[in-house]
Amino acid sequence: MNHLYLSPWAGLSIRVAGDTDVPVDNKRFTLPLFNPEASLKVGLYF
Repeated sequence: MNHLYLSPWAGLSIRVAGDTDVPVDNKRFTLPLFNPEASLKVGLYF
């Protein structure tokens, strides 16, 4: 298990300007004010 690594990452996007509703085909998508995201990379050293 000495060759295993974990790399966490987190971010937060904030809508500061622009439209809150975006047209996509014949539907509308409402953008949130805050958009959190996170990931975890798992890897092996060779």
